[in-house]
Amino acid sequence: MNDPAPTGRSPVGGPPIRLCRLEALPEGTARGFVIGEGGARREVFLHRDADRVRGWRNACPHVGTPLDIAPDRFLTEDGAYFLCQSHGALFRLADGFCIAGPCQGKSLTPEAIRLEAGWVLLTG
Repeated sequence: MNDPAPTGRSPVGGPPIRLCRLEALPEGTARGFVIGEGGARREVFLHRDADRVRGWRNACPHVGTPLDIAPDRFLTEDGAYFLCQSHGALFRLADGFCIAGPCQGKSLTPEAIRLEAGWVLLTG
């Protein structure tokens, strides 16, 4: 089932945005989303580990570029870490902390999400 593209403004001060159905994010995968346009454009990605889903801003703390050069390529080949495709930085899945690369010691920016009625919602 294809989910519609997220639409609407940033949920800061607004209603939550439906990103995708939970079943559209298989266990052990990550998927990116673009919300808004122009100055309100925001890129986020989700990672699912069992029934836990975490959201992150899709921006490397090194220089702010998206982690995925090819769409939805957020993970190392073995799925053990998030990988910045531009700079080779590695981030822990559980907390987004950079363990190797030019931004070592910094972290990805978490995004507030919740699961509701089978949907993954961006809430913050």
